[in-house]
Amino acid sequence: MSYIVEQWNALLEWLGTGKKVMLGVIFFVAGVVVNWLWQPPEGLMHGSFLLLMTGVLFLVNALFSKLCKCNIHIVYFVLAFIVILELAFWLSGDLQKFSNAFVLWGPCFLFVWALQYVILQVSGMEKFSKRAVIAFLETVVGLIGIAAVFVIPIYFK
Repeated sequence: MSYIVEQWNALLEWLGTGKKVMLGVIFFVAGVVVNWLWQPPEGLMHGSFLLLMTGVLFLVNALFSKLCKCNIHIVYFVLAFIVILELAFWLSGDLQKFSNAFVLWGPCFLFVWALQYVILQVSGMEKFSKRAVIAFLETVVGLIGIAAVFVIPIYFK
């Protein structure tokens, strides 16, 4: 079991900022190509959205890893966003009122922020206040990127 943990940690350390940027661009381009090939009438396929979202999150993670000078674990970072946002999409369905959307998306945002805080703590960031602020900024920038990835293909359709 300790061998698996060592290999996992070695893989995460191997994924430095440059490799995260390259993988982010690859995921993003793959999402654009998949969406372009199938051209859905609504403007964005769910599969291509997941690829685009993963690409954007890799780029956000690389940016904050570089700014913080610590290697933020990419797998946990991306999974936190994707799982919580997929859960929010699944639960929201057709929300008619803003208050209903706020009640659902607000806790999801807070939960992603808390998960990002824990990921920064695991990555070795020392100060509580710095972790909280960086986790908040990561979450906001990630959500802005995801919103752009969601809206732009629909807008151009």
